[in-house]
Amino acid sequence: IHLPDLRYMFELNCVSPLSIIQEFYPVMSEKQAGLFVNILSTCCLFHSPMAGSYSATKDAMEGISKILLKEVKDEHIGVCNVYPGGVDTNFRAVPNHDYLRPETVAKMIKACMENEEGCVHDIVIRPSIENNIP
Repeated sequence: IHLPDLRYMFELNCVSPLSIIQEFYPVMSEKQAGLFVNILSTCCLFHSPMAGSYSATKDAMEGISKILLKEVKDEHIGVCNVYPGGVDTNFRAVPNHDYLRPETVAKMIKACMENEEGCVHDIVIRPSIENNIP
């Protein structure tokens, strides 16, 4: 793990989302309503070689998310963790059209947001070509 990369990844994948949560929480708490949607990764479910910094930061955000779920439940605020597998975005240098389309992931999140009974806590969505098992 390259420490400058790890610091950058923590800022991007953990500190920044937590800052947004802290910004919106007071309003949601006052209204006693709302939903936090945290985009994690299936790397939280299994760990791949050469992805240590990315996996560590997503794991840290997963831990924060799971604690947040327990902390805000009595305020009628939901927390949904989204664990997408490979998504065909410019995240990778080479496109992979066998991966999920971003619109597919967005539809799953939208369905979670529109749910009127209870809260969907976890969404795991993976392209069918992925064969790694947690």
